Amino acid sequence: MAAPRAPLYLRGLDGLRAIAACGVMVSHAIKELVRFPGHAPHHSLQLGRQGVTIFFTLSGFLITYLLLEERERVDRIDLGAFYLRRILRIWPLYFVALALAMLWRGDATGLVLFVLFLSNVAYVTGRYVPDTAPLWSIGIEEQFYALWPLVVSRVRRLVPLLAVMAIALPLARAIVHHVLGPGRHVANDLLGTFGYDAMAVGALFAIGYRNGNARLLRLARTPWPHLAFVALVALLAANQLGFLHVFLPPLVALVTGVFIVAQVATERPLLDLELAPLRFIGRISFGVYVYHMLVITLLARLLRDTPLPGALVVATVCVVTIGVAALSYYVLERPFLRLKHRFERVETAR
Repeated sequence: MAAPRAPLYLRGLDGLRAIAACGVMVSHAIKELVRFPGHAPHHSLQLGRQGVTIFFTLSGFLITYLLLEERERVDRIDLGAFYLRRILRIWPLYFVALALAMLWRGDATGLVLFVLFLSNVAYVTGRYVPDTAPLWSIGIEEQFYALWPLVVSRVRRLVPLLAVMAIALPLARAIVHHVLGPGRHVANDLLGTFGYDAMAVGALFAIGYRNGNARLLRLARTPWPHLAFVALVALLAANQLGFLHVFLPPLVALVTGVFIVAQVATERPLLDLELAPLRFIGRISFGVYVYHMLVITLLARLLRDTPLPGALVVATVCVVTIGVAALSYYVLERPFLRLKHRFERVETAR
C-alpha cells in the first residue's frame, strides 16, 4: 500500500498575497487622502493596479497546479468539489462586503451585475457603489474559476492554448488603445479588466514547474528572480513604469511567475516570504482586499474634523483594515474554510 502523501504546501505564496494586498490597500489609501481634511488629490500608485495583476498570476499558478495534481493522482477532476471549494472560499466574504457597502451607502447600484460576478462590467460602466470598486477583480477570478477546470479536465495539451491567451490579450489591448487613442473608453477599460493573460502566464509557470523544466528551475535557483521582483515592486511604488502602458501587466505577470517558481522551488530563497507577519497578512489578505475601501470611508467620516498628516492617515487605514480583516477571518471565514477542506481532493497544508 502506498504511503499517504503529505499535505501539499507551496512556500512563499501567503507572503506574495500579503505584498499584493498591501500594495492595493496603500495605493487606495494615498489616492483617497483627498477625502480627509487638509489633503490635496493624489495619484494612486501603479503598485495598486498591478497588485491585482500579481493576484491574477498567483491564481493562475495555484489553481492550475492543484488541478493538474488532482488529475495526476486520481485521473480525473472532481468539478463539483472544485466549485464547492471556490464557493466556500469566496462567496461568504464577497457577499458580506457587498452587503455592508450597499447598506452603508443606502445604494444597490449594479447589484445584479455583482450577483452574476460581472463586477468588472459594473466597474467599467460606472454602475457600482464606490466602496465595492475592488470587487471588480473577484468577478474576473470567478469567471476564470468557472471555465478553467472544465478546460483542464478535457484538454491534455494546455501550453498552446495558454500561450495564445498570454499573447493575444495584450495585443488586443494594444490595438484597441492605438485605435481609440488615449483617455477612457469602455472597450479599453473592459479589456483592461480581463486579467486572463496574467492567469495564463501563471498557469504556464505552474506547468513548467510541475514538468521540471530544467531551464526554468536553473533560473529560479539564481538571485535574478528575487532581484527582478524587488526592482519591479520598487518601480511600481515609485510610479516609474507608466510608459509601458498596456504592456505593463504582461511584464508584471512574467516577473511574478518566475518569482513564484523561485519561491516554491527553493528551500532557502534569497527573498524569504515565509516570515510570520507576511504569512499572517497573506492568510487574511482576502479580507484586506475587500474591506479596505469600507475602512477608508468609515475613517474619512470619523476624522472629518481632525486633520492628520498623510502618512498617519495611511498607517491608520492599514492598521484598522488588518484588524477588521483578522476579525473577519476568524469569525466569518474560518468556519467556511474548515468545511472547504472536506471537499479537497488534494490535501493542502492549513
